[in-house]
Amino acid sequence: MWLFLWIKRLLITLAVLLCGFAIFEIIVHVLMDSEMSSRDDWNIQLGERMYTSEERGVSLYSAPCEASIPVSRMVPDEYEEDGFTYYDESVQHRLGQELMELVQQQGNAAIDAPLALLNPFGTGSNGLLLAFQTDRKSEIRYTIHTTSAELPDYTATAQGLGDKQFSRKHCFLLVGLVPGETQEVTLEAIGEWGKVQERATFTIEMPPSSSGYDSRLTYTDGDSAAALSNGLFYATGLGDYYGYTFFFDNSGVLRYEMVLEGFHSDRFLYTDMGLYTCVSSRKSRC
Repeated sequence: MWLFLWIKRLLITLAVLLCGFAIFEIIVHVLMDSEMSSRDDWNIQLGERMYTSEERGVSLYSAPCEASIPVSRMVPDEYEEDGFTYYDESVQHRLGQELMELVQQQGNAAIDAPLALLNPFGTGSNGLLLAFQTDRKSEIRYTIHTTSAELPDYTATAQGLGDKQFSRKHCFLLVGLVPGETQEVTLEAIGEWGKVQERATFTIEMPPSSSGYDSRLTYTDGDSAAALSNGLFYATGLGDYYGYTFFFDNSGVLRYEMVLEGFHSDRFLYTDMGLYTCVSSRKSRC
């Protein structure tokens, strides 16, 4: 009798272990599938078509956002085809060529009427490229004031073209617009002696974030008396948000949503050639 009971308990134990192992395998398989899969929906929203470059297969549309200045968006014509990805060198090359032509044509616009392109390379949902010319050599400082919520202002200095911080020609990606909010952007042209030479303001109502992630984190002040460095701080691998890397300012406000091919950015590597990070389980980006 005791032998029968012992065998029964052993079989039950083995069954529980096998069941637990099977569940573990299923969980691992589901998680790995999520990490390894590539994006099949880039959530591209467009307004009215403005023109198409047959040579490059790129079209320019009005952007799906209300603004006091014209805002456009350019996309590859094959964006709805199966297997499309912005992280294709030929796609980025074509977009880059079209952007250069647009800047050559319209980059001499004044600071109060700049060329404005939303998410020009498809990889940063709330990035806004601006191109314009100032009367004198200057660097550009911008301040973003959110009018529809109690969010702090965000001020940054735009990176100059190449190694020229002071120039009359300006083309940069404005980072800091909060998804889903109406914002007032003030551009200031600062001369080499620190004086404001020109100033312009425009408003823009940004589309919601592509991921649906919250635009502001909750946070708790710690005990350290040391001052925070001037963010942005990036967060990776958040829950079910594969395919995104989020950048937050010192107040926990989402200032940039990087849209990846899949997976998430594990870390950022700085080299003389640029900044590298993962954009999928099999690709990196510079």
